[in-house]
Amino acid sequence: MGHSDVPAALKKPKLDPGSGILSLKDGVFTTTQASYPLKLLSPHAVGVRLAYMIAYGGGLVAGDHIHLDVDVDGVLVLLTQGSTKVFRHQPGIRRPQSHLLHSIHHSPETVGKLEGDEARPLNTYTGGRYPADLRVDEPEAPTSRQRMLVKVAPGSTVFLLPDSISPFKDSRYIQSQRFVLSPGASCLVLDWVNSGRGRFEPAPVLKDKIHVKDYVHVPTEADEWWAMDYYASINEVVIGDKVVARERMVLQDQPGNSIKDRLLPYHVYATVLVYGPTMAKTRKLLDAIADNESQFQIPRPPGLIWSWSVLDEHGGIIRLAAVHVEDIRDWLRSVLTQGGMADVVGEGLWPRCL
Repeated sequence: MGHSDVPAALKKPKLDPGSGILSLKDGVFTTTQASYPLKLLSPHAVGVRLAYMIAYGGGLVAGDHIHLDVDVDGVLVLLTQGSTKVFRHQPGIRRPQSHLLHSIHHSPETVGKLEGDEARPLNTYTGGRYPADLRVDEPEAPTSRQRMLVKVAPGSTVFLLPDSISPFKDSRYIQSQRFVLSPGASCLVLDWVNSGRGRFEPAPVLKDKIHVKDYVHVPTEADEWWAMDYYASINEVVIGDKVVARERMVLQDQPGNSIKDRLLPYHVYATVLVYGPTMAKTRKLLDAIADNESQFQIPRPPGLIWSWSVLDEHGGIIRLAAVHVEDIRDWLRSVLTQGGMADVVGEGLWPRCL
């Protein structure tokens, strides 16, 4: 049989640049396809399936677009291999025509509107692929963009536990992720961003110190903390025709009120969406810790603050801010381990997850 005689059903679909398809059926990957600058790796694991999402070169160049569709039937863990860097855009350089952006305005009627959706109440879902893009005030600026649609079958679970996004100075980044859960499905979604490039100075300088309880650091001219031009992230959890969770973060300098001024002294902010029956033990633990943290053997670094917001009887949202990325990583690992996530993922795989 010649190449031209390959049945159409066996041919792999041609993907647009930065697009990917990941399908898990009955615990087996049936499809793993990706095109530059996205790469998917799926090491073999027992009981669950693991996939790494990797950007060539360790980051996204201005104008890079990632589109990833994921179908989950089983237990899937999605990770990255290191922080995803978002590189700066060069002023005066227009984005290529293939990277034209679709923008909407921030009005009560359109915030959270979905691609392909007709007019609808804010918290209903009619089948759009991704949450609508957040507004970009300078439409000609090249913006790195990442979109993900995850569909989770009944009784299945997805863990999205990437390393934090690291936006460099003058970078522009928009991320939109939608998790469509069937009845009985679950998700644990970590979305976090760090301040970019900089260093801590332990020297005892008295001028312009920034204090966070037991921590003291001194900004230097070389630091690029919270110096991105624009950062936006939106995550949605959908069940049936209802959006049960929507979390948005938009960072942009305002006159007399810079991103850096608003976010320092913390260098990393995180949101964790916890939803579904697989997460029942974790939710119960978080309820108890929030009521009386001192009763639990969960160390909390002095440079970390957190909160737990209950959405309904099936889920909630953890919000954290910390001086160091490792502070959040260690706190989450402790809480989620006590919440039974190591039992779900497996003792062998769990240490690789955070």
